[in-house]
Amino acid sequence: MFRFGDSVSSEAQVAAAHSLGFAAEFRMDGSEELLLEILDSGTPVPIGILHHGTVDQPSGGGHWVCLIGYDDKYFHVHDPFGELNLAGGGYPKAGPTDGKFQEYTRENLMKRWLINGSGKDGWLCDLR
Repeated sequence: MFRFGDSVSSEAQVAAAHSLGFAAEFRMDGSEELLLEILDSGTPVPIGILHHGTVDQPSGGGHWVCLIGYDDKYFHVHDPFGELNLAGGGYPKAGPTDGKFQEYTRENLMKRWLINGSGKDGWLCDLR
């Protein structure tokens, strides 16, 4: 990732995905329904979230996590920084493997991803 730029850069995310053979497209019109559609196709979904501040007032310059599945309550996530405290913000666990196979509640992750209230403003890389 870092050979393509800063990890918060959408251009770097797309370039890294292209280098792995994905036909990645950066989008800023994501919805929860779109995430489920992509995941149902068997494709992981990198999304850009705000990881600072509380879940009701998220802030920060952004952070990318990769959704790998879901169920009724959770998105299954690989988070490269560790285990995010969805409610309070920040990373209480930030070891090299702490972010693998996390379960982030769908409700709270959407609050950190869909931030303008439209329900269709999430940043993602569509890898299909």
